[in-house]
Amino acid sequence: MPWLAALAIVTVVGVMQHLDSIDDHHSEHARAIVLEDAQRDAARELRRDLAAAALCREQHGESGIAWTEAGALVCIPRKGKRTQHAATAAGLEVQP
Repeated sequence: MPWLAALAIVTVVGVMQHLDSIDDHHSEHARAIVLEDAQRDAARELRRDLAAAALCREQHGESGIAWTEAGALVCIPRKGKRTQHAATAAGLEVQP
């Protein structure tokens, strides 16, 4: 009968490991989704900044960009005075 107890222990340990691996898969999948969302957001922000830079360059020549707290674009010409545009971050968003 000791072999029966050993078999029961091995079975219980095996089931517990299987259930743990299922939880690991779910948490890994959740982390992958969060990572994909972060990458998508970063790509969207890059496209927005590139569109804003193109707009500022077109209107002011060589210039940098900045965003106000309200999300308005501010062109920073290399020479001259900063110019705030009515365009907001949402208005310049470029979809893939």
